[in-house]
Amino acid sequence: MKRISVIALALAAGIGVADASAQQRQITGQVTSATGEAVAGANVSITGTAFAAVTNAEGRYTIAAPASAVTLVVRRIAFKRKEVAVPADQNQADVTLEADVFNLEAVVAASATSTAR
Repeated sequence: MKRISVIALALAAGIGVADASAQQRQITGQVTSATGEAVAGANVSITGTAFAAVTNAEGRYTIAAPASAVTLVVRRIAFKRKEVAVPADQNQADVTLEADVFNLEAVVAASATSTAR
């Protein structure tokens, strides 16, 4: 009788894991600047979760996401932060970032200071 309980518990745990992974999807896309250039090194995250990714040299990313509707947050130094709503039935989200002139000046000033040391 004890063996049956252990097997039933193991099967139930396995089904729970399968259900949790079935409730996820992959969102892919590309992050570009307003001029159409790929933005490498941009952080892509999902609001309210620990899911995150970084764009590659071509500005492409893949991020795990819940099966429900989510909001992507895309950040990169020298660009304005952008939030993009992604419906539950969509697995592709391309993002265009606008340059942040004021933030760029702060980055230039900071790097000039650090090289002067």
